[in-house]
Amino acid sequence: MRFLGYLDDARDVFAAADVVAIPSLTEGLPLTALEAMAAGRCVVASAVGELPELLAGGAGVLVPAGDAAALSDALAALRLAAAREKVEQSALERARGYGVAAMAGAYASLYGRALAGSRSSR
Repeated sequence: MRFLGYLDDARDVFAAADVVAIPSLTEGLPLTALEAMAAGRCVVASAVGELPELLAGGAGVLVPAGDAAALSDALAALRLAAAREKVEQSALERARGYGVAAMAGAYASLYGRALAGSRSSR
């Protein structure tokens, strides 16, 4: 295991990884998880912040925050590629919903509804 610190572009690291662990005690919606999922990698993360919603439905594996044994067990269970295959496919599908086109469309829709609401209240 190596800790690399901040990287401008982590795509090569994600490509070389089998599993990406995010054992945070607190979190929002980490870009690390989105980038790993977009690279088709299995994410094992603490059930904090937006991670339970992001990884729901098999798009990743959640463990209780601060539970090292649960994290270790989850990582051990994903040693074989066959064990990761379904999670990785779900992760790729979920990550598409956070891509540039999807997010731009969601924001355009949100702003459109907000502007339509402000016009109708006049």
